[in-house]
Order: sequence, then C-alpha cells, then structure tokens
Amino acid sequence: MPNLFDRDELNNKLLTYFPGKVVRKDLTKRIKEGANVPVYVLEYLLGMYCSSQDEKIIEQGVQNVKKIFYLEIMLDLMKHKKNNI
Repeated sequence: MPNLFDRDELNNKLLTYFPGKVVRKDLTKRIKEGANVPVYVLEYLLGMYCSSQDEKIIEQGVQNVKKIFYLEIMLDLMKHKKNNI
C-alpha cells in the first residue's frame, strides 16, 4: 500500500489544526520516569509547552514542565513542614 502522507507533512498538519493537543509520547516517558504525577497531567503540560517540531522549543518546554513539577514539590514540602511545627 502506498504511503499517502509524508510523516513531516502529517505532523505539520496535526500541529496546525490541533495546537496544544499533540504530545510526543517519548517526552511523556522521559519525564514520567522522574515524576510522580498522573500521565494526563503530564501530557496536558507537554501539549501546552512542547507542541512544536522545533527541537529548541521542545527542550525549553520540557524544562518548563520540569520547573513546574519542582515548584509543586517544594510547595508540598513547605506545607508539610509548616503543619509539623
């Protein structure tokens, strides 16, 4: 069966018509291994910050998602410490 779409062309169309909804599963797996967070939350954030084919934008988005998780962990630790005092 002939290939109807070039993969890059299909990815470009998906990113154009579904901005913020396309998530690379390899990024989900990469971040999930170090984060205790539901996959749907992770995929939502990756869709918001990494929905692009530009590797620079994707890497910056991954760093933003990691910062969000780090800040959330720090807030939880501060709440826990405050409650134990």
